Amino acid sequence: MCNAAISPNDINTETGFAKCPSCGHIMHLHEPPLEEPPVEDDPPPGTLVVDRTDPNILTVQWSWMKFPGLFVGTFIGVCFVMVLMLGAALRHGGSMPILLIILGATMLYFFLAQFLNTTTVRLDATTLSVRIRPIPWFGNWSAPAESIQRFYWVKRSSGAKGRGAPIFELKAVLNTSAELSVLTTFSSVEIQYVQNALKKRLGLIPNP
Repeated sequence: MCNAAISPNDINTETGFAKCPSCGHIMHLHEPPLEEPPVEDDPPPGTLVVDRTDPNILTVQWSWMKFPGLFVGTFIGVCFVMVLMLGAALRHGGSMPILLIILGATMLYFFLAQFLNTTTVRLDATTLSVRIRPIPWFGNWSAPAESIQRFYWVKRSSGAKGRGAPIFELKAVLNTSAELSVLTTFSSVEIQYVQNALKKRLGLIPNP
């Protein structure tokens, strides 16, 4: 090496190597920059809410008040009003039958759940959990992250005889062979996004 001055044109900023213009000696000026850690792709627009504020935690939220879920909720609400009208008419001849009271209360419960509930899927370093709030509903669970073996999703119809809107459900399979429902939406794109994001975090598929 001749100790000649190195000009900026002789430096490769990407690799950190420089070549002496006089003697041709190649020297390493600094370490090459480290690659950024891989992250999940952006979620599909308009539906899922993804929180990656903490790089060690993945949180996905899905509101139940979506079309055609909005239609289902409205339909249940209309049915509830009809039941109340029928009950009011019957009260002129006596008290409202207990069966109508139970039916009306059940419809009101489903109506409120459809419009208010949100499913939250949360994965941290140790636990995968699913929470449905604020109206109490079945399907809440937590499992150790290391117990998750794989994910898969299924498609079914929301109506009788396959005439309703398609519904897509993501399931987790544990090392005990138990299967737990992770998320149910009306979009296969949403389900595949959540499935891939969870698999990447758990190391079930390699990051690109």
